[in-house]
Amino acid sequence: MADAWELMAEAERVAPAVACCRGRVRKGREGRQAQAELDALLDKKEQLKAAYFHRAKAAVALGSKEK
Repeated sequence: MADAWELMAEAERVAPAVACCRGRVRKGREGRQAQAELDALLDKKEQLKAAYFHRAKAAVALGSKEK
């Protein structure tokens, strides 16, 4: 379960970069580059969260099998 928590923590560490990119996109700075960076960061964050839920679900299932 610890590795699952690390994934969620990593997803949360991406949040400030996402906010920064959203601001740059909103203000129209750097055009397509900022939008591409924002899309990549959002994809990374979603992948990390999906991996977290997958591992957490597996850990819970493993824990309930041991009882």
